[in-house]
Amino acid sequence: MRNRILDLGENESVWLRDVVCVLDADTATVSAVTRDFLKKAKEKGQIREPKGPVKMVNSLVLTNAFGKDRLYQSSYTVSRIEKNARDPFPGMKKNA
Repeated sequence: MRNRILDLGENESVWLRDVVCVLDADTATVSAVTRDFLKKAKEKGQIREPKGPVKMVNSLVLTNAFGKDRLYQSSYTVSRIEKNARDPFPGMKKNA
């Protein structure tokens, strides 16, 4: 199951196995520790902004692939990303 591609929207996807955590963008900046982490990630160039026009960033997806951290900004909500992780192709019939 973990060897799947996870859709983050805006033509962006990551390997599910590389996902460390998914944060709600609204509440992520409440904690001073998280704000400091985000500041350092920006300084290091680890934040990946959406490829297309986005009205609002709803979630932050932290990945670690090949020893490199990257933080993706997504317009998808945390619950939508969780749903995509559980069922990447909704509506498709599963083989019996």
